[in-house]
Amino acid sequence: MAAFMCFAYSGAQENPVNLKQGLRYIEEQTVLAKPSTFYGYLIDGTTTIAGKKALQVWNISVPTYEKREVAAYLHVDGTKVYQLGYEGTEGEDTWFLIYDFGLQPGDEMEGYGLLSATPEKYLYKCVEVKEDPKYNGLKVMTLTAASAESPDYWTDGMENPQWIVGVGSTGGLLNPTSAFWVSDSASHLEEVSDGTEVLFSFLGNSAVEELESGLSGTEAVYDLNGSKLPMSPDALQPGVYVVRDGGATRKIMVK
Repeated sequence: MAAFMCFAYSGAQENPVNLKQGLRYIEEQTVLAKPSTFYGYLIDGTTTIAGKKALQVWNISVPTYEKREVAAYLHVDGTKVYQLGYEGTEGEDTWFLIYDFGLQPGDEMEGYGLLSATPEKYLYKCVEVKEDPKYNGLKVMTLTAASAESPDYWTDGMENPQWIVGVGSTGGLLNPTSAFWVSDSASHLEEVSDGTEVLFSFLGNSAVEELESGLSGTEAVYDLNGSKLPMSPDALQPGVYVVRDGGATRKIMVK
């Protein structure tokens, strides 16, 4: 479900969304009491579907990045990004607005999330837009959000959605609400790359611990696909892994 754009690292852009083939997204899904799993999307190719020219967003395996099947179609119109409703759902053959990267503080919009069989409508209000060093200087838009059908649904305990301007949300490309939980699970955008250039990444930052000693007997090790691996660090190839101990999850790097 990935999508779009070439980035300018300095200077203003009239339109922050600039179509770009080859943009790759790595996302993490966390589910309560289960180890994290990683998945990816790749923008590769265009087609005409449901009356619009669309980007093809492919599922890719992690960490091999092998392209599998088309996961979504995205249509860009100015600063707005639309997603085609999934086949076999209520939104089939309908384009839904999921982002408007041109919003300024105080602007409001109605947008949709397609994480379930029934498209969900949300009410957004832009709070601020500023460059964020965590995302390599890209602009991050913070919004308030509420369900259009149940305005009080967005409880005080949930974080405000954040959109990485021209990229997606902090929850992933196809999760515009970013803080929204589905069946006790959440997604997080971990890395975006353009060919061999990494635009930003959290897979190799301080949140990933370098493994310098053994693991405890209560810990379990998984690869980024969620497959359980041998406990011995000597049996692990260099790379990033997920370690689970009860309900706690952390990432380790083996060099």
